[in-house]
Amino acid sequence: MNNNLSQNNKKASYKKSNLKIDYIICLAMGISLGVIYGIKYNKLALALGLGVTFGSNIGLILKGINKEK
Repeated sequence: MNNNLSQNNKKASYKKSNLKIDYIICLAMGISLGVIYGIKYNKLALALGLGVTFGSNIGLILKGINKEK
């Protein structure tokens, strides 16, 4: 009984860390897209803000999708 409980805890913590990694990847993608946009149009501050916003939104959407499974 006790062994089964610890296995479930391991699975839960693995899923949480996996989500965190996905979220960080999305944030990084958003920031890099923002930097590319900023270099192209010379609006770096605006582009970084948009990149962070889009990146975090994509991360949150992914979190929601993973919760439903």
